[in-house]
Amino acid sequence: NTPLTRQFLAGFIAGGLWEFFNYWAQVKWIYTVPFFEELKLFEMPLAGFLGFPPFAVECVLVYRLLVWYRLAPPLGAHQDQRPEPIKVWNAFVIVLLAAAFALTVNHYIYLNVGSVKPRLAKVDSLDPTARTFLQDEGIVYLTDLEAGGSAEIWRQMEGELGRERTQGTRGLVELYLHQGIGVEYGNLLTKAGIRSLADLAASSAAQVEDRLAALPGNVRRPTPAQIRLWIRRIPSP
Repeated sequence: NTPLTRQFLAGFIAGGLWEFFNYWAQVKWIYTVPFFEELKLFEMPLAGFLGFPPFAVECVLVYRLLVWYRLAPPLGAHQDQRPEPIKVWNAFVIVLLAAAFALTVNHYIYLNVGSVKPRLAKVDSLDPTARTFLQDEGIVYLTDLEAGGSAEIWRQMEGELGRERTQGTRGLVELYLHQGIGVEYGNLLTKAGIRSLADLAASSAAQVEDRLAALPGNVRRPTPAQIRLWIRRIPSP
């Protein structure tokens, strides 16, 4: 029962809780890792859980470094650690490393975050009349149309705009909210003629990829693994 063992165990527990809450969140991480698309616990490939224990140790080491240079208060077992006065050169190096880390994380997020909480105003393919109606109802994010009370909004829309327009809008919302598709990829899909989950389900991943590749412009497109995941997780009718 060494400190290292406890840190490994804490990493496993924290990682399990992290992925549990991530699985049920509206805005979440969805992993598409080659060869591990099916072997998952929650959203995380099983092999990914091996990264949480060393990550916990890394967090402890960073904390000890901060305590050592009086940049964090000593807590628990670290109260006996003797802080050293920080030197100007050391402080400069720490700030430089922190800046490099922040830039690296920002680049990593750009490469790996496929979507964020979808704003109604950024949905290009939405019918103007439907957009105006939803904005008048105070809808800012598409996720608001899944919240409590949204059923009444859909009923009001059908009464004012008609059944066909309401169903078309609802199909778009379901598409954009499906498995992290979001605004960026949702706009691409609709430009490629895919405007609902039914349209997506009617195509193979290769067909969707070809239709997206045919779109003009140098824009970021979803990976084949993402497209396969979207299609595989479409609910059965």
